[in-house]
Amino acid sequence: MKKKFTNNDIVTMYNVLNNLKGRADIVVGDADIFWANCLNLDALKEKVDKFQKVVNSITESYFTEEVTHVEKNSSGEEIRVLNDDVKEEVLNKLQKEINSLTAKEVSVDIETIPKEAIKEMIKANEKSMTYLEMTVMRQFVEEG
Repeated sequence: MKKKFTNNDIVTMYNVLNNLKGRADIVVGDADIFWANCLNLDALKEKVDKFQKVVNSITESYFTEEVTHVEKNSSGEEIRVLNDDVKEEVLNKLQKEINSLTAKEVSVDIETIPKEAIKEMIKANEKSMTYLEMTVMRQFVEEG
């Protein structure tokens, strides 16, 4: 099923599902939940990777030779750093562009899970799941 989420929501959902995957204290529930979470994690990762690529590209576009200079970081690597006289202006423009991209809605093909299966999973994990984790799982409930 296709659902629309903001890029910010997609990144959050991906991080939550990815963290749930590695938690030993979570009872996954039935095989349908496990399989749906695997597929949803893959679909979300694809969108997160695209989003990160665009954010990196936007960021790099602001770090031109005209407004930066080269310094060495703590590891001794050379990096581009914004010049003090333009730093605030460039960072404000960059932040505005990234915020706009973060709020943009994107369609994601998600695997839905029966409402009762989600309820059972949450009930089995009510003492170990966070409200955010429960809220993210709710996004995958079959509609109708």
